This record gives sequence, structure tokens and C-alpha cells, in this order.
Amino acid sequence: MILIAFVLMGADVASAAERWTIRAGTGGEVLASVENRAGSSFGIACTQGSPRKSLSLQYETEMGALSGKEPFLVVVAAEEFRFVLDGPSGTAEIEGAEEEAQLKRLAKRLVTTSEKAFVVRLPSKSASEVFPTAGARAAIGTNGQGLLKGCPR
Repeated sequence: MILIAFVLMGADVASAAERWTIRAGTGGEVLASVENRAGSSFGIACTQGSPRKSLSLQYETEMGALSGKEPFLVVVAAEEFRFVLDGPSGTAEIEGAEEEAQLKRLAKRLVTTSEKAFVVRLPSKSASEVFPTAGARAAIGTNGQGLLKGCPR
């Protein structure tokens, strides 16, 4: 009987780890993120500290080290969103109105999709990873703007 309880508890922990969460970081950063079964993580960050507000995507992969500037795609329900990742830091700084609009479209798509997962693709490695969409609406905001509302420059 005790063994069954531990097995069931383990199942709950695994599913909880694969949900979007939101947390406050240092320096005014708020991060909505999700971890997949492989241990990789993907997130959207808004830093509201001075001297300026900033938006970024954060991606840490268990597939091996990234170097230099790495183009990557986020695919949600067959819709592609293209960004450039600074490999060593695992961050894609969102700069300019076009990238900011694309990030907002991505956020809205993540919270409105009926798909259970989305994909991050690294063309340079011919690799991709799957992440769940569960909890995205609560972490990012109902219309995809909650996290980003106070962040645009």
C-alpha cells in the first residue's frame, strides 16, 4: 500500500514539473517558464528594472552546449516564430518593434492553442525539443499579454 502511494506521488511530481510556472527573479525580472522531461527549460522574461525595461526568451537545453548566435524556431500549432539565441547565455534579447510584436504573437498563441505541446527547433543542430503548454495561460496571462503588459519599451 505504501509503495502505491509513492508511485502515485512520483506521477504527480512529474506532471507538476511539466507545467508553466511564473516566478520573480532578481533585478525586477519576472519569468514564465516550463521544463520538459529531458530537463531543458524554455521561458519568457520581462525585466522591469532600470535603466530600461527588457523582454527576452530563455532557453536552456540538455542537448549540449550552444555557441555564438543560434537561430531557433518556436513552433506552436504549425505556426513558426523565429528568434536568435545568444548560445552561451541561453537568452534571446527581444529588440525592436518587429521582434516585440512577434513575441506577443507567440505568447498569445501559447495561451490560446488547443495543442498539448509546442516545439523548439535548433536548425544548426538539426534537433528539436518538445515542451508542454499546460499552465501557459495562468503563467503568461489569459490573452497572452499579462506577463508582457508592463514590459514593452
